[in-house]
Amino acid sequence: MWDKQVMKPVSEPANSPSYVQVRLKLLRDIATGVWPLGGRMTLSDLEARYGVSQSPVREALLRLEGDGVVVLHPHRGAVVPQVDAALLTQVYDIIGALQGMLARRAVDHLTRTHLRELEAHLARFDAALDGGDIVGAVAANGAFHGMLNSLGGNPQAKALIETRFALAQATRRLVGYSSGRTAEVKQQHQSLLAALILGDGEAAAQVLVAHADTARDDLIARLLSKGAASTAS
Repeated sequence: MWDKQVMKPVSEPANSPSYVQVRLKLLRDIATGVWPLGGRMTLSDLEARYGVSQSPVREALLRLEGDGVVVLHPHRGAVVPQVDAALLTQVYDIIGALQGMLARRAVDHLTRTHLRELEAHLARFDAALDGGDIVGAVAANGAFHGMLNSLGGNPQAKALIETRFALAQATRRLVGYSSGRTAEVKQQHQSLLAALILGDGEAAAQVLVAHADTARDDLIARLLSKGAASTAS
């Protein structure tokens, strides 16, 4: 959805159905670890946190189950699934393809203000990463990609990315970045920004596909390494 005068994305309307708002809050809370991977959420817990009745909570959970983000257990609430290599591969296949498509479209709407905001998100990401603040880095990275996805002007595609990205973000918070990945992701971000500044949507899309592929590989390697370390201990 777009403001026709300034061509900027607008947020979910405040009067959207309660279940829609609960669903978005659940995704945010899964991504930030409020509801951890493998953790259980009871209906009473969810009602208390989001200040709504069971009906919108149940509807939000049903939608997220359809997205593969939670697993429902009748009369017992829901569980956030554990993430493995197969799931991460599927998630990043979706993210890479859709982000590439949105980037191609976003270049037609980018303004200098948008570019400055994107640069600011990347500066916060770099600062957090350099300071060892994984939570801050994940948040800044999500803000950068979320803004760029919004500028692609396809809310359905953006929503698909957000549901899958929540699980990827939750995993990244747990396992962090490998030493080689930190330099690589910074370089990819700068290459992406350069393509956007030039208005080269195809180059931006290619960077994003490579970005998703290497993020997937690093996450899987980190996940397997953490699992091996836990087994050894």
